[in-house]
Amino acid sequence: MIAYTVYVDHEQCEQSTERDSLRGVSLLLQIEAATKSFPGFALGPLSLELEPGMVLGFAGPNGAGKTTTLKMIMGLLQPDSGELHFLDSSIDRRLGAWKNEIGYVAEDQVFYEGWNGSQNLEFQARLHGGWCMDRAEGLAKRLDLDLAKQARNLSRGNRVKLALVSALSYQPRLLLLDEPTSGLDPITRTEVLDLLLEYTSCGERSVLFSTHIIPDLARIADIVTFINDGLIIRSGAPADITETWRKIRFRFPFKEIDLPGVVMHKVDGDVHLVVTSELQESKKKLEGLGAMIGDSHPISLEEAAVYILKGGTS
Repeated sequence: MIAYTVYVDHEQCEQSTERDSLRGVSLLLQIEAATKSFPGFALGPLSLELEPGMVLGFAGPNGAGKTTTLKMIMGLLQPDSGELHFLDSSIDRRLGAWKNEIGYVAEDQVFYEGWNGSQNLEFQARLHGGWCMDRAEGLAKRLDLDLAKQARNLSRGNRVKLALVSALSYQPRLLLLDEPTSGLDPITRTEVLDLLLEYTSCGERSVLFSTHIIPDLARIADIVTFINDGLIIRSGAPADITETWRKIRFRFPFKEIDLPGVVMHKVDGDVHLVVTSELQESKKKLEGLGAMIGDSHPISLEEAAVYILKGGTS
């Protein structure tokens, strides 16, 4: 069991060197061929890895399996088959010590509704080693969160803030976030994303960030993993994913044209706009047909997400 020295009421919040000994772990999280079935839905087999210091964006439509995956990592759901490892040890629902190293912000936040923010945080402080109340109060101030309000009177956005403060206040090695920026205004979203980047900047902590807000992933994710219908369909660095496709604009007198790797084709008169995964081959064919080729440029991660989730060429 991991030991901590906890100073929740002092200015200095320190953790024991036993926790520091966890440094040097090559993988924080490893999922190997995990499956989970429900009536009408099957997840997996699903495999993924998360290294220290990384932000992994987990993207997909509602019902794709994102929340089920996070719940299996937390031990809230038992996989039907496969293995999940955290810090080189198998995740065991019967043991709880490893959960001190995982922070979890669920899509629906659960608090003691009659308690204010400070009371909810003080309760959480008793459950987690490494908790720092000064850190919690500092985060709340940074996010403009009123800790004097009862939980039942908090807006959707402020409930997310309170959950984030709770999860970050004991600085777990792995932070699991299920749609954390949903319902936040643009300024607060930016602040939250900055916090996540700072959280991983030491190179020892990581984030698994489930969201449908693709621009957030484009900003902070080192790796983006797309999941649909319970299966991972593509994973890679955002720049690598967007490099796969190019937009090409050209003039051609006929509406129909067969180009390789096309995932989108729009025509307005004789002006064509295509998105293709085979830029050079497409250009070569267009030149052979006498088309007037205009500009070509990469697509955004948000556009790429649409093509990936619709089954576009990879």
